[in-house]
Amino acid sequence: MAALLPVLALLAVLAVVERVGQYGWTPNRLAAATGSALLSLYGAAYLAAVLRRANWSHRIRRTNALLALVVLGAAALWTSPVFNPQRMAAQSQWERFASGSVGADALDLWTIGREWGRPGEAAIERLAAMGDADLDARIAFLEDAVSRYAFEAEALPATAAQMLATI
Repeated sequence: MAALLPVLALLAVLAVVERVGQYGWTPNRLAAATGSALLSLYGAAYLAAVLRRANWSHRIRRTNALLALVVLGAAALWTSPVFNPQRMAAQSQWERFASGSVGADALDLWTIGREWGRPGEAAIERLAAMGDADLDARIAFLEDAVSRYAFEAEALPATAAQMLATI
């Protein structure tokens, strides 16, 4: 079973890479990337212990103690100001729009502006400063909305009108 862990770790890494490539970074995807990186470390260590055959269970126990310290370090990093997942995610989403890889309708403005704290609010301000008409309309809806449902219901008519205009 220890030899199969690297396969699971590889699948986890590929899944995160695929999702980030499609939709950019979010705090949840950063957590998934951290988890898959830690899983990869465990997988590599377990595989190395099994491949060396003799006394492999002792090496796994020693590896567990060492990697537990690595996990504690990762947890400490996550709770420190050095690693701010909301800031990193907001920057990623802003860059996706600024580069033109996604349009205004593909951005989850509610999550960015209302769930990612100050970094999300700063990203919304930077997006508003870009002067994109579609994005400005959605940001205006965001400012007036009291709930996600209200925001999405308000933005829906504009999106439906755009879809009808293309027919």
